[in-house]
Amino acid sequence: SSMGVLRNGLGFLSFASRNVGLREDQAMIAVDNVFRFVRVPEGCDNPYAMQPDIIRSCFVGDFAQPLRFEDAAKLNVPVEKWTAPADKGDGTEFAAVKGEHAEAYCSRLRTGNFADWRVPTPVELEMLWQMFPYNQLFTQMGWSTGAHLTSERNGAGYTAVNLFDGRHEGHWNALPVTCIR
Repeated sequence: SSMGVLRNGLGFLSFASRNVGLREDQAMIAVDNVFRFVRVPEGCDNPYAMQPDIIRSCFVGDFAQPLRFEDAAKLNVPVEKWTAPADKGDGTEFAAVKGEHAEAYCSRLRTGNFADWRVPTPVELEMLWQMFPYNQLFTQMGWSTGAHLTSERNGAGYTAVNLFDGRHEGHWNALPVTCIR
């Protein structure tokens, strides 16, 4: 497992996803006595690809799944609960933030031994959707899909990319954030 350290000095383990569509070279990690899995997309031949809760897109960027709601308290950012509809997720409650808190959310994230996470642009999230279109992100990787925040302002809100169908949407409410590095 990976250990991260927050600015306040507290440490926590990074969190990994459930078992969906693993390849032979993917490894199991024990996190808080729960066995979860790491993911590497097909064709990715990078020595750092075996990280929990990260999709390494090989030269596009690493995407971190939004934290579960109970884990996000460690980031000291105002969060709300967000659960994907049944056909786009498994009922897990993820942390959702408003656009003005998204940058703090990503900059405080410590997972996969990385500390350089940021909010993705709409184009970057669209690339993630292109890797796993039409709910494949959920069915193949176990990530909940739906609208995720980006760094782009959109009038009074922020642009979001729907990881279910790839649509760009304007949002002012709290949504999950899939950080990138």
